[in-house]
Amino acid sequence: MKRFRFYFCFSVILSLLFFSECGDRNHAAFSTINGSLSPSGSEPFFLISVDTSAFNKIDSVVPDNKGKFTFRFKPEHPGIFHLSKKTRLVAPLVIFPGDNINISIRQDSVWVTGGKEAGLFFTFRQMITNCEAYADSLGTELILARDMDNYTEIKAETDAAYAKMMQMAKQEAVDFVVKHPSALSQLLVMNSKIQQVYLFDETIDSSWFFYTDSALMSHFADNPHVIANHRRIKSLRISLKTERDARKSMQIGQISPELNLPGLHGKPVSLRSLKHKYTLVYFWSPIDAPSRKANLELKNIYEQYKNHDVEVYAVSFDQYAERWKAAINLDKLWWTNVNDTLMLNSPVAQAWNIQKLPLFVLLNKQGRILERFTNTKTLRQWLEEKKLP
Repeated sequence: MKRFRFYFCFSVILSLLFFSECGDRNHAAFSTINGSLSPSGSEPFFLISVDTSAFNKIDSVVPDNKGKFTFRFKPEHPGIFHLSKKTRLVAPLVIFPGDNINISIRQDSVWVTGGKEAGLFFTFRQMITNCEAYADSLGTELILARDMDNYTEIKAETDAAYAKMMQMAKQEAVDFVVKHPSALSQLLVMNSKIQQVYLFDETIDSSWFFYTDSALMSHFADNPHVIANHRRIKSLRISLKTERDARKSMQIGQISPELNLPGLHGKPVSLRSLKHKYTLVYFWSPIDAPSRKANLELKNIYEQYKNHDVEVYAVSFDQYAERWKAAINLDKLWWTNVNDTLMLNSPVAQAWNIQKLPLFVLLNKQGRILERFTNTKTLRQWLEEKKLP
């Protein structure tokens, strides 16, 4: 009987401990966001999960009469979330199960503390916000100076200030990923941008993308955000290898393949007709978003270097000539334009080893290949370093 009482009491204690532990685990799985708004308002706040392919609303709350509001929910895994008000992003958040995060909103300022990474990433995000405000001020200064006699000097100064700011922000991002190799926030840091300009370029800064991918996979191998990023980096590796192979087959110094394609008026325009000039052969497509973005960036480069005997021979890949012509007029591309209706299946794409758009190949005045670029950033960097006469 005494043995029975002992085992009974022992089993009861084990059960209590088990349920207590389960209760603690369930409690720890909840994440809490405590917010305060000043002055208080009645517009709801929304907590949105940033999925790998969609935005999903988790919950919405309305602040009380003291401006207080709380979100309490169970994240399935560490993830990326947006706290929003109407359509305006209040703060991006990295939230782990069990996090306790505090958010203070005063007028147009936001402050985030707590959580495993929420406060940490917010500090970095503040730096980005400050840089965006500085970039806005530089833009305003340039607009106000456009009718001044010394506009060229002011533009040079603002461009230099902007470049210095971008370099500083990029260094802050590098410091973050080096100091916090186990932080999920690396995903947001590596994809940060200032005024639509990303801090990291996939071609120039590919080593940092590989570094963070390796670090994230070692700590969050089962996380859907990390898995999606890993697939992206895997594609990047393949793309870079393909481009390296293409560069080997089109070596610097060799004569480029000839091009003779229909221009805007239907008559063929030969690439060789632009001899005695540095010629940038630009491959693009009107239906390719990166190409359309590159059009705007290339226009600025062209304006800067056209007085250095640089001409652009732009090869569009579009089966519909009218769509190609419409894109030229819309983007105001006033250089030599030709179109290949066979698109990337054409002999031109094969001869020039084109796997991805946009693509730029710079030729010297004798038609020999000087360099090959996959984006305008590396093109501009090369031109600035080489300083064409």
